Amino acid sequence: MRILDKYSIKNFMPPAIYCLVSFIFMYMIIDLFGHLDEILRNKVAAGILAQYYYLLLPIIFVQVIPVVILLATIYVFSDMNKHNEITAMKSAGVSIIKIVMPFLVVGISVSLAVMLINEMAVPKANIETTRIKQTYIEHIKGGQEKNSVIDDVAVYGEGNRLFYIKEFEVSKRRLNEIIILEHDSLNNPVSKIIAKTGRWKHNAWVFYNCIIYRLKKNGELIGKPLLFEKKIMNIKETPKDFYRGQYQADLMNFSQLLEYVRKFDRVDKKVARRLAVDLYYKTSFPFISFIVVLLGMGFGLNSRRGGAAWGVGISITISLIYYAAMAIFLALGKGGWLNPLFCAWGANIIFLIIGITLLKKLAN
Repeated sequence: MRILDKYSIKNFMPPAIYCLVSFIFMYMIIDLFGHLDEILRNKVAAGILAQYYYLLLPIIFVQVIPVVILLATIYVFSDMNKHNEITAMKSAGVSIIKIVMPFLVVGISVSLAVMLINEMAVPKANIETTRIKQTYIEHIKGGQEKNSVIDDVAVYGEGNRLFYIKEFEVSKRRLNEIIILEHDSLNNPVSKIIAKTGRWKHNAWVFYNCIIYRLKKNGELIGKPLLFEKKIMNIKETPKDFYRGQYQADLMNFSQLLEYVRKFDRVDKKVARRLAVDLYYKTSFPFISFIVVLLGMGFGLNSRRGGAAWGVGISITISLIYYAAMAIFLALGKGGWLNPLFCAWGANIIFLIIGITLLKKLAN
């Protein structure tokens, strides 16, 4: 590693580590105070809270690291620019590419780290933190979930069953517009169940206006469909399982979610499209850390104002615009307005172009 590279990394690491620790601490404090009433009311033990926030660390890390990288990059480059270090490097014959290269390597490294953590640690952490939060903090038991209505619940249940529920009335423990597709061990369709409503009574699901179709391997109907005004179903999933269905994409890694998308593509194209957006977002999100390095260098090198306050201000502004753009693209994708792959990567493409344009402006 060249002396210049070591110097650049040495300048970058302290503010990055400081920002990371500060942001993680602030995240935990805000989350703690947000649940303080429930924690005190349910007398959650300190050990449970410690376990909860320990398990939450990988989730917090992947959420705050793009802002951390952006803030540290802007701070370092605006400070170097302010003290004419960039000018001195250029005068010594160092190209702008060589100046920014160590930071690009850091951005790629962080993006790869986020990808690995997202794939290996975050799904398990989401499962465990959700369990602790519902059991101890929110004190959810059985069907006593919070009073709300959840739309478009998609769950892969026991017995190779795919559930799609248009609307889940949580407090009433009622399912509306139900579609269930059952497969055999070779993933061939066996039956399709459609019901107008379903109610949780005496620890069992009772479906109303229910139709059961028996299917061949190629999906063709076997005999006449079975019609029931009321039928007690042999379904092991409880209201709690369907309540957790709203977080399903967060509880799976890429390969699991890909299989989920393929299976739901046979049941409901709308659900499959929404899940496909989540799937592609898993590939695009890690690269935000690399793209914000380009943005940070571009804004830092194009400004002589410098200063920590300016760096924080511009970082927050860029982050808000970036996440707002990402949210809009994802909403358009899930709503069926745009291609899922484009929606997941749309914001990244726009800000990548902005970052490259800023650096080209400097190079020229």
